[in-house]
Amino acid sequence: TNTFVVTDASGNTATCSFNVTVNDTELPTITCNAPITVSNDAGVCGAVVTYTNTSTDNCPGQVITQTAGLASGSVFPIGTTTNTFVVTDASGNTATCSFNVTVNDTELPTITCNAPITVNNDAGVCGAVVTYTNTSTDNCPGQVITQTAGLASGSVFPIGTTTNTFVVTDASGNTATCSFNVTVNDTELPTITCNAPITVSNDAGVCGAVVTYTNTSTDNCPGQVITQTAGLASGSVFPIGTTTNTFVVTDASGNTATCSFNVTVNDTELPTIVCSANITQTADAGVCDAAVIVPAPVNGDNCAVATIVNSYNGTSSANDTYPVGTTTITWTVTDVNGNINTCIQDVTITDNEIPTIVCSHEHHSNSRCWSMRRGCNSTSTGNRR
Repeated sequence: TNTFVVTDASGNTATCSFNVTVNDTELPTITCNAPITVSNDAGVCGAVVTYTNTSTDNCPGQVITQTAGLASGSVFPIGTTTNTFVVTDASGNTATCSFNVTVNDTELPTITCNAPITVNNDAGVCGAVVTYTNTSTDNCPGQVITQTAGLASGSVFPIGTTTNTFVVTDASGNTATCSFNVTVNDTELPTITCNAPITVSNDAGVCGAVVTYTNTSTDNCPGQVITQTAGLASGSVFPIGTTTNTFVVTDASGNTATCSFNVTVNDTELPTIVCSANITQTADAGVCDAAVIVPAPVNGDNCAVATIVNSYNGTSSANDTYPVGTTTITWTVTDVNGNINTCIQDVTITDNEIPTIVCSHEHHSNSRCWSMRRGCNSTSTGNRR
């Protein structure tokens, strides 16, 4: 406001006023901080960031106000935060600026796998149910654990070693991995059941018998193998007597079990014996008997003959001296297993020799005669006129 007074020579005055209005139309200026990119502070899901903005104006007294974002010195979160500012001068003129603060999460998550696990198989199972836990941490929440190899907790783990591998991924895509082994030992023995004991008679004409049999085995895991360690295979000709058959079953983990059973073959087949034809022979000259050659019987056995004897002299040869008359010989054959068979043969000796008689001579009318048969002990006396 401009005010003026006019005074004349006589001292009279008059006044007038007028206003001069100057409008401030010049905007203030504001310069925001350059964009900021930092990594997170260790263990923090963000980073403390400080910044400065500047402003000028043709008139003093401008005020800067933040309309978006976070104040300098704050913990800025992972990601990009846009910070916006308005400067207002004393005349109400304004100007704005913005800049971004980007905090990158460069901190890897951590993952700790379960310690290695070693267990025995569950009874009757070719494996074992195993449970486990893994833990992870990160500077920011939201990490996710993914299994890339192995089996989930609570699964039936097979015999042997299973490697379980895990990857943890945080919200920013950072990853870490860990692995651990689950070992399941097969400590369950296989079972084996041998055939029941077998007793049979020999096959006809054979010193033994064909015998077949079966054994069975089970195990918690497939793949067991039965091996015979003693005896004869099924379908073999088993000899007379008792054969012990022993078997070992071995499973895929090397566990073993054994069983045995006996096969007894009895020799129930009699030996064969056929006597030669009956013999008829005359007594040897001058004796009341005869030396006879008696052929041995034809004999055989499915196994072997042990002895052949006769009832006349108890030996295997009946070549001997036989008296006048009929002698019945019983031949007995015994095989190596005690089976016995017999046959009968007659040896008949006939006396075809004429007796002799010698008469004595006397001066009387009567004479006496003596007869004598050598070897048969026959003598006689008599009178002949």
